[in-house]
Amino acid sequence: MFENFEWGADGDSVADSGGTVTWTVIAGGTSKGEIDTAQHYAGTRCMRLYRDGTNTPFALFSKTPLVADEHIFAHFRKDDTSQLFLLHGNGTYAIDVYLNVDEHILYWDTAGRDTGATVAINTWYLLEIRNVNWTAHTYDIYLNGSVIKTGAVMFTTASWANTIQFANNAGTSESWIDDIEIITFSTPTYSQLVITTYSPSSILNIISTPTALNTLTLRPNGAGDETSISTQSPSEDEHWDKVDEVVADDAGTYVITGALYYQRDLYALPNHSTESGIISSIKIYIRCGHGYNNGRAKPSLKCNSVVTDGDEVIVHEEWTTTSQQWNLNPSNSLAWTWEDIDSLQIGVALKTA
Repeated sequence: MFENFEWGADGDSVADSGGTVTWTVIAGGTSKGEIDTAQHYAGTRCMRLYRDGTNTPFALFSKTPLVADEHIFAHFRKDDTSQLFLLHGNGTYAIDVYLNVDEHILYWDTAGRDTGATVAINTWYLLEIRNVNWTAHTYDIYLNGSVIKTGAVMFTTASWANTIQFANNAGTSESWIDDIEIITFSTPTYSQLVITTYSPSSILNIISTPTALNTLTLRPNGAGDETSISTQSPSEDEHWDKVDEVVADDAGTYVITGALYYQRDLYALPNHSTESGIISSIKIYIRCGHGYNNGRAKPSLKCNSVVTDGDEVIVHEEWTTTSQQWNLNPSNSLAWTWEDIDSLQIGVALKTA
């Protein structure tokens, strides 16, 4: 499930439900849950929850209780007086996480419990609920991919059963929500990337023995200029270290998205060392798997400030390695140089079909 609110016009009620889920809005007075084009995490619009100072707006859709390998993600932004809630229940217990007026992130069991995490106003963040356990009545809370609370205790209540709800419950204020995803993590989309350069030792080598090529393999060693893929697993550290292994570990470490539009990561590479000669080509390898629906992937690179995406491949259930070769630098249509290689970033663009 993915809802990015890329539908409707500014000010339309989200109850018009032009996306992937059917929304219900509960809002008295002049409070509202509406499409807003002034703010957006990605794309051109998002959902705005406006509170008129008296009436709390709720926006909700039906969802059976999350199971252990289902995680919910939502990007959010708040002003300095709003109190934004994410609510979900099974009829006996409920997840109740909220971004308080003081910008602290709390959850409610029998009282408000501060996670210790804070946010800045008018800034987009990614909130995630993972590892939901209705038997133990616990769940984990993540902010921007990092855990801020493990084993958060559920609230005992019949409220919010079989729904996911967002509410703004303080002041005359605004909150914004965008790119809501529910992903089954037992069936991730994953990419493992290496880049290979082929470098004959001399021009004479090319002329006399064109098959006698040396291969330099470079793997990600740092973050590049773009980290847009929504999620990584495990959530600790950086995206690049989920795709740097010599032997692919498939579902052990990966990056993943449930977005219906492309999200891209770029990764830094180490410089070459003693290699020299003419570079005949570079090749980027990606390894992907997708267990619940066909996904799409493209190898990506950045050189001379120009980002290039390769050909789209369909991602199937089985882990599969694909590659694409560039004989010339796509940023200038010239032969590759070692300066190009030392400044090169590689990556992957992913989306769910």
